Amino acid sequence: MTPVLPAPSSRRIGMFYGVAAYVMWGFLPLYFLTISTASPVEIVAARVVFSLVLCALLLTLTRTWPGFIKVFTTPRLTFTLGLASALIAVNWLTYTFAVLGGNTAEGSLGYFINPLVSTALGVLVLKERLSRLQWAAMGIALLAVVVLAVGYGQIPWISLLLAFSFGFYGLVKNRVGKEVGAVEGLSAETAWLTPVALVVLAVMGFHGTLTIFSQGPGHFWLLAASGIATAVPLLAFAAAASRLPLTTVAMLQYIAPTMLFFMAVFVFHEPMPPERLAGFCLVWVAVVLLIIDALRQAKRTPHPAV
Repeated sequence: MTPVLPAPSSRRIGMFYGVAAYVMWGFLPLYFLTISTASPVEIVAARVVFSLVLCALLLTLTRTWPGFIKVFTTPRLTFTLGLASALIAVNWLTYTFAVLGGNTAEGSLGYFINPLVSTALGVLVLKERLSRLQWAAMGIALLAVVVLAVGYGQIPWISLLLAFSFGFYGLVKNRVGKEVGAVEGLSAETAWLTPVALVVLAVMGFHGTLTIFSQGPGHFWLLAASGIATAVPLLAFAAAASRLPLTTVAMLQYIAPTMLFFMAVFVFHEPMPPERLAGFCLVWVAVVLLIIDALRQAKRTPHPAV
């Protein structure tokens, strides 16, 4: 059966939510700078705990506690989302270290590479077939990594760790996406991580390195806002994904890394030597090929008149 396109009003709302989600993700480094007296480990631990608090409120408001309970009474969902939580924790920690360590540009590269990693996982794990343009994009992306490795003098581990952790996270979430809602899924993932986060905060408090209670109420509430900074873009993204064609969502995802790149160069003044710029240019060529391929496939798909 041919899928029915969303109504124009629904697509407009979806576009609003999608752009809002990626713009919020693009501004995330500026938020991290406001709490930079905390270590990346403390920021991520606080992000987990306060996200769970917000998720509990959302589960109550949306009356979706039964869906959350279902996750932990279904072993397959429990351990699948446990794996997802571990992957997203690695992603958050790497990203926070990148921003606070002056490597925002390398972080943006990771999210440019991410769609290429997702494409590769589709071939290797889901046995999907690639078009010629997709194969060309994969080859150019691999060349870009080599160029960047030569330019950096080492493999761009931050970019690759971000790309692969989020790529595998997307793959894991794809396995349960139709069974678990956005709020229930995020709640389950943060529930998995919260015990570890609480232990980390307790250990930091014992060693006197915890800042959440020692830097004044402003710092406390800024850290508490990490729950909002985590949940709101994810929920906006879920609202967009349910209203927009997949090809539109795929193209919107480049908003955030583009913002990160320009922020790294023009706000944080991170170095951009020629060899690094060459690597970025190669990745952008690969991204353009993926977009062209997605548009071609969309044109080939027959749609009924609305």
